Amino acid sequence: MIGGTLSKLRMYNVMEPGDKLVFYISTQYVRKALPRISQFKGIGTVVGNIVLENTNIWNARGPEVYPVRVPVSIQPAKEGVPVRAVLADLDFVTKYRKWSIAFLLTPREISALDFEKIQRLLFS
Repeated sequence: MIGGTLSKLRMYNVMEPGDKLVFYISTQYVRKALPRISQFKGIGTVVGNIVLENTNIWNARGPEVYPVRVPVSIQPAKEGVPVRAVLADLDFVTKYRKWSIAFLLTPREISALDFEKIQRLLFS
């Protein structure tokens, strides 16, 4: 299951069963800003429809319950792929002056080609 805020409902609403996801992790620990790892860590597949639910099921920062939820099957990689090592090869990143901006507004749709590149790096 992945979740988001109500302000991102429109972004989650376009997800359908069968859609693929890439998981990017910015820090090693959820509640700490450091150490930064900035890695792709796995892929996922949407396995159900969006659900709006106010039960707190995550150990989140602050009072947010992330009520926008999408059921997902997750395939973690054995090793993460450092984002900096592949930045020049990803179209969705190169249009920004600073690469980290591409990761601020999530979820974000990327091209099938970018997805395939990341998947190949994670599981080859």
